[in-house]
Amino acid sequence: WTNAFPAGRAHDIPGTLLFADFDRGTNGVAFQERETVQLKPTYRSESVSIHPFQGVPIVVNVSDGEWLRYTINVKDPGTYAITVKYSKATAGNAVNSRVECEVDGKAVANGLTLEDTSDWDVAKSSTINGIPLTAGIHDLRTLFYGPLNGLGNFWSMEFVRTGP
Repeated sequence: WTNAFPAGRAHDIPGTLLFADFDRGTNGVAFQERETVQLKPTYRSESVSIHPFQGVPIVVNVSDGEWLRYTINVKDPGTYAITVKYSKATAGNAVNSRVECEVDGKAVANGLTLEDTSDWDVAKSSTINGIPLTAGIHDLRTLFYGPLNGLGNFWSMEFVRTGP
């Protein structure tokens, strides 16, 4: 049993997890969010903004310095690629927004620069490669950086083993 949402079981890796399924807990422990109250809570009660999009809960209006924490269970150790599904509409402005990952408190990759998708409802998938993961339970944290509030909307992360 862990703080993992929704069932108290760690997210199995390889596999896909929703950004909205971050661990249970408070601001500063399970997530870092600037807002104190979620607008129109539909999926969870925490202050992280989550909206349904075509039946899928997505994390929206993510701002610089925010992060989300997940308990993961790596069943097949090795090197992984993480494909992030997101949207970002900055009217063609090439603002340097990015997502970074930490495992057990240590940075595991240089991160992923988010390209403009031209519309908040148009998703794009981009991949972070070369993530080493050992077997067992780990703490995964996704961190969001960029000069704007509303850096993007985030659907999911897919973990695919790519090597030993």
